[in-house]
Amino acid sequence: MKPIFLSCFLSLFSYFAVAQSSVKWGNNAAEDDFQRWDTGLQFEAGLTVRWFRLSATYALGLANLQPHPDANQVVKKNRMLSVGLSAFLSR
Repeated sequence: MKPIFLSCFLSLFSYFAVAQSSVKWGNNAAEDDFQRWDTGLQFEAGLTVRWFRLSATYALGLANLQPHPDANQVVKKNRMLSVGLSAFLSR
């Protein structure tokens, strides 16, 4: 009987992103929808069993994407949660 290859992992990354689209980007609250730049942290955890890996990722945006906060102090930040299943082609 073959032994089962089992491992766990936990990762922490930082990210920096620049947006490009038809949305109006900039720092002018009167004319722009969002700021173009974003920074944050990404956490990932998972489990590898033989040829397969199951992982979960959470990204936490640290930058306020609102060009200038309004009187209500609205803060817009990116958040992302993903689940992945991978298969290794060789080991």
